[in-house]
Order: sequence, then structure tokens, then C-alpha cells
Amino acid sequence: MTKIIDPVVATYYSEQVKVAYQAGAILRPHVRVQNGVVGGTAEFPRLSRGTARLHVPASPRVPMNVTYAKAVATVRGFSAAQYSDDLERTRIAFDERPVLAQVIGLACGRMLDQLLIDALVAALPTATIPDGGSGMTEAKLRNIVRLFDARAVPRGDRKLVVSAKVYDDIRALNLAVNKDFGETGAARTGVVPQVYGLDVLLIDDARDEGGLPLGDGIRQCFAFDRQTLGLAINMESELEINWVPTHAAWLLEKRFAAGATVIDPAGVIRVDCTE
Repeated sequence: MTKIIDPVVATYYSEQVKVAYQAGAILRPHVRVQNGVVGGTAEFPRLSRGTARLHVPASPRVPMNVTYAKAVATVRGFSAAQYSDDLERTRIAFDERPVLAQVIGLACGRMLDQLLIDALVAALPTATIPDGGSGMTEAKLRNIVRLFDARAVPRGDRKLVVSAKVYDDIRALNLAVNKDFGETGAARTGVVPQVYGLDVLLIDDARDEGGLPLGDGIRQCFAFDRQTLGLAINMESELEINWVPTHAAWLLEKRFAAGATVIDPAGVIRVDCTE
């Protein structure tokens, strides 16, 4: 059992179980994913820019000298597991296994998120927008877009990952509540629409895995291009349920092996915000 079940042993108990509030994978759908990786590391190749040269008839061709580089993700194994005791289960009025399966799946999703966040933190972005004693402002959002434009980062896959407080800062900006957004306006739905071409992703604060770094009241948020953040997955098991005689209980477990890396630091901007 997950916990001592005495508090829920009763003549009647609701069959509906309230699972503690928790998020699952937020970032995975917004990054480059490489499945079926074999080995302890995964390499993501990167190609430099090239410059076209003036054509001179009947002259030797001059190569652009395009160079190759690579970003390496170290793949590590993870496990989310919990025991379920048959004898104890007879004392409660709900099926424990589906609830545990849900909790296990959410935990795995959050750990994948954390691998990506840790990769962003470790990337040492080539640009950092200082907190300036404020949370997220329209000026900071415009600065992100300006830096992306200056670096020729393609439009359409630009992301901004923020904390709950910073998300609320954006929600309060006039550009997010403007009536032009109609039914998608933040004032109506509470959800921040795309701003200046940035998809705003919320990472909640209630993450035992770590979440976005917070120190001395300064939260590190990150803007990135989808193609510059890579997630390598070696294996991802389905939920397994096995009988463990030594524990006289069923073991529910989901395992995965994965790693993350920033492929091109030019596609990452750190944005510091006061909380």
C-alpha cells in the first residue's frame, strides 16, 4: 500500500479517489524527441551556416567551409514504482491499482520535464535578460523576440517556459487580456495566449523534482526554439505489475531511460524574473 490505510478503513468509503494535485509532462511535446536510442549517449548533429559567393565564370569553386558539430545527451535509467498489498486492499472500497498507475505515469512525465529543464540550466545560454527588479514585463518579452529575430531563429516554434508567478505576470499584461484575443483572452480563460509568437508553458512550483531554479527571489525562466532542445529516449516501458513473494505484494512499476541536451545554445535565452 502507498500509506497506512487505517484512515480509510470504514463501513463506507467513496469509490472515487482524489489524487493529489500534480502535473505530468509539460515540455515533452514542445521539444525534439529521438526515440529508440541505443547506448549510453545520444548525439544530435549541428551544421554551421554557409555563405554564397559571387560566381566567377570558369573559375575554381570555393567551398563554403561548412562545419559540423554535435551535442551529446547522457542517457540514464529511471524507475517509478509502488507496492500494492492484496490483503490490505480488501479493507478499502476502491481499486488501488488504477490510481497508483496514474500517479506513476505523472511522476515519469515530470522527470522527463526535469531532464529538459536541467539541460537548459546547464547550457549557459549566450544571452541572459536580467531580472531588473521586476517579474515578466512586456519589455522582456519583446527583448526575447528581438534576440531571436537577430539570431534568425525561425518563427513558429519559439517557446517560453515560466513559473506560476511569472505566468501570472504575463496574464496581467494588457497584451494578454486584449479583447482582440476574444474567447482565448487570459481574462476569460485564465490561459495565456501566444504572445509575440511565443508559446508560454507553465511549470508549476509543486515539483519535488526541482522545477525551474529559484534563488534569492530570482526565478530562472527560459525561452527556446523547439529544434534546439533535444530529448533522447532509450526505452520507455509500459506499466508492469508483478507479484513479489518476498513482500507478499504486487509491484507496479514504470521504467524509462532518457537524457536531454541543448543542441544549439544560440536558440536558448535565459530570462530572470523577480518573484
